Amino acid sequence: MTLKKNERELELYKYLLETQRANLEDIMRELDHLYKRSEEHSTEHNSTAYRQLRKDIEEINKSNAQYVILPIKNSGKTYGYRLAESNEAILEKADNYHQRALRYLRKEYALRRKAQNNDQLRIAGDGIKVIRSVAEE
Repeated sequence: MTLKKNERELELYKYLLETQRANLEDIMRELDHLYKRSEEHSTEHNSTAYRQLRKDIEEINKSNAQYVILPIKNSGKTYGYRLAESNEAILEKADNYHQRALRYLRKEYALRRKAQNNDQLRIAGDGIKVIRSVAEE
């Protein structure tokens, strides 16, 4: 592994090699000598320390390291990082693209089905209703 930037990235990489996965607070607590936080910004993710951590992870992933660092997400929010082999990372990214494409296709299908129902009659408990799915001008 050749990290061309600095010792901070190397120490972060070694820490993640030892732990395999860590949440953001653990990284900040264990490597507090690298990522200094002021007390008022100690839990904010937009502080300088968190920004520097994200930049270091990006630089490690750009290098030719054996492992890449992937975010651990929950409901779209990053709460930690884990190590993965390069091919595993590629497969995970492809799976994410696939899941996103399926979501869009389901939405498109639902919208097309609604549009096809325009001006159809529906029998309800209180009579016959006309379905209007397209806005009229």
